[in-house]
Amino acid sequence: MGTPTTSGRLFLITALCLSAIAACTSEPTALPEVGVGLDGGTDFTQPDTSVVDQNTAFDTRPPLDAHIPPDAQKQDASSCVEGKVCDDKDPCTHGDTCQQGKCKGTAYQCDDGLSCTTDTCTGTGPAPGGCTFTPKPKTCLIAGKCYNEDDAESTNPCNKCFSATSATSWTEWKGVNCVHRVYYTAATDIAIDSAGTLRYSMYSSVWNRPAGQSFAMIAGSGAFGYVNGTLTAARFTGLSGLVYDEATKKTYLSDTVNYRIRLIDGATVSTIAGDGQNRTADGNALSASFFEPRGLSLDTTSKDLYVADGNGHRVRLLSGGKVTSVAGTGVAGYVNGALNAAQFSRPVDVLYLAPDKVFVADWANHAIRLIDLTTKKVSTFAGTGVAGYKDGALGVAQFNYPHGLAIDSTGKRLIVADKLNYSIREISLTTNMVSTIAGSGKPGAVDGEGRKVARFRGPVAVTIHTTGEIYVADSGITYIRRIIP
Repeated sequence: MGTPTTSGRLFLITALCLSAIAACTSEPTALPEVGVGLDGGTDFTQPDTSVVDQNTAFDTRPPLDAHIPPDAQKQDASSCVEGKVCDDKDPCTHGDTCQQGKCKGTAYQCDDGLSCTTDTCTGTGPAPGGCTFTPKPKTCLIAGKCYNEDDAESTNPCNKCFSATSATSWTEWKGVNCVHRVYYTAATDIAIDSAGTLRYSMYSSVWNRPAGQSFAMIAGSGAFGYVNGTLTAARFTGLSGLVYDEATKKTYLSDTVNYRIRLIDGATVSTIAGDGQNRTADGNALSASFFEPRGLSLDTTSKDLYVADGNGHRVRLLSGGKVTSVAGTGVAGYVNGALNAAQFSRPVDVLYLAPDKVFVADWANHAIRLIDLTTKKVSTFAGTGVAGYKDGALGVAQFNYPHGLAIDSTGKRLIVADKLNYSIREISLTTNMVSTIAGSGKPGAVDGEGRKVARFRGPVAVTIHTTGEIYVADSGITYIRRIIP
């Protein structure tokens, strides 16, 4: 290197002086704020001895955002800086950081520890990360505990019908189509009048329960036999059908194993049809024969009485002191058509609907048949003739040994006790559709919401009060059940 010239020395001296002046006149270094930097741990009140970029060697002040919480400092995923906090815009993650050029977070673990819920992150739920806990089907979550809708009613808060401690109290039940047990008895048929008096038959006796009172035996003694006379002296064997005429206060009975039709009129029991022989024969009422008289239905205007003659495979009529066959050949079968050519297979109940219809529970044909008294034809009204359990249009719906029939006060709802589907079905005479009111198709003895919870074990008879309440003789558990509308 050569010796500097005089002009060169002057230039160097001038540059050094200017640099010194700039350093001496620069802004004094401010005391740093106390806070947490982006690295999450630097204490800015202590000297920073780390290696720093030369461009910031003389500026030891903390970043302007050092006092802002880390979550507020997240960088947008599009401007991700490796290793720094960012925001992946996903409400179901947390701890988002830049990793290999992408903003990534850790998913929230949505788990409430309950087996009856489905736990998911939606970003909108109340829990951290937007966790939502939804009860699984047929369960409910109450006060942090899981319950199954099929559990026994007395311990199950899911059962919206049950509200207190007793499984048999009338006053503790509420809700739409709620089923509960009313009275323990082996009822074979059942009827209710407008005043709310419930009447039912057992195999050898007849009982009633005025509204708000207790049940009492009104005829028979509980002993089998065949005796007419006073209410207490009368004897029955195998009662299976009952109909009450509110206008005359008479009760008609099918005394099945005595092969007779009996009548309670006031304080007396008498026989009004049947000679006690196990056969089918028309003629004068007391000399006519029934093979297996079961369900009854009364034309309340003419007082004609229709009888389902089960093993006779016919529908019979008691009118004007004579018994005639309305429809059926006496041979089991499944044939529609003219009254004298149609066939049934063990009809167990009938229901007369003015002015000219008779519905038949055709038990072994798994169908509801219709006798049209005007056209003198028999047809299948609902069901396919094949056992099954299906709701829907009349020709699609299926039954499994339909047993009892009832009609509501409007004449628009036909109710069916579908015995081996363990359910109560409804046929709308307005829409011609079949639906299930209560029961699930599985046997049981569970009270509660109609289709969701309640189970029957062998419903054989139904009746409907003017309030819409349906009473069911559930022979499988020997209880009368009530369905609240």
